[in-house]
Amino acid sequence: MPQGILAGMKNNRKKRKKSRLLRFVLFMLVFTVVLLGGWYFIAGRLYDKMNYQAAGEQGTATLYYSHILHYVEKNRLDVLFLNTFLMNVYLRYCQTLYRQNRHAELIALYERIDIAMLKCNINHLGGYLFYYSQVLAEASRTEEAVLAAVQSCALNDSVGLFRNAPALRRAFLEEFSVELKY
Repeated sequence: MPQGILAGMKNNRKKRKKSRLLRFVLFMLVFTVVLLGGWYFIAGRLYDKMNYQAAGEQGTATLYYSHILHYVEKNRLDVLFLNTFLMNVYLRYCQTLYRQNRHAELIALYERIDIAMLKCNINHLGGYLFYYSQVLAEASRTEEAVLAAVQSCALNDSVGLFRNAPALRRAFLEEFSVELKY
């Protein structure tokens, strides 16, 4: 074989190895931030007790999530690879923005995310819509808020998260004088 072809084959191997390494590094970053951090969320203890203001870490999670989303937007990654972590990133980023009262950013996030990817796991979709509907209602976008809230209630009931739907219905009735019927 001519030298040019061999050199080209070596460059392709190097590029593939570099690409695999980048995917692995991204996966490890996401695993650390989302899955290990998400364990406390699943237990339901960390977010109830943590005060971001006192801890001085208010923007750290937001920064990590925004960098992960930026990387995913700029690089074409495998759908199955994205399916392993991207839904968690969307939900955790949504929760973080909601708890930090960054409502405008949360509304803008909905336009930025891949809803089809979020629909792969209805637990995450129901959770995302739970926060998103409340932010829409606060922004006086009542029709959209009611639609998102009804979808969230139905999804949460269908997967067995029975406390979320009544809490959302009660919040809409008390704060916005809107009764959710689904």
